[in-house]
Amino acid sequence: MFVAQVDSFNSEKRYGFLLTPKGYVHFHMDNGRQIASGSRVAVFVKKTTVEREPIEGDWLAFNVRYNRRNQPFAAPWGFDHQRSEAERLLAQRSVAPRGSSSLNPDWE
Repeated sequence: MFVAQVDSFNSEKRYGFLLTPKGYVHFHMDNGRQIASGSRVAVFVKKTTVEREPIEGDWLAFNVRYNRRNQPFAAPWGFDHQRSEAERLLAQRSVAPRGSSSLNPDWE
């Protein structure tokens, strides 16, 4: 899971861009998911939606996928505060999360 800040979001078109160290990453509202604590790591909850539209400056946690033109996009994605809360709950259960979020994604 990676973390980046929302640079822009278009409510009418339901998509936006995240600013990452590797450049801009596209995201769409249809790919928004809730984040919860799994057995060992924070996970995206299937068949859920985010509580609101993101705004400029929000931090999102996301996985990276690629479109047909081999451009990265965020899917699924969720609000980073939910990822932080999930990791806090995991730590309370004494189950150390394997991996952590990174502000410097190194996807290839």
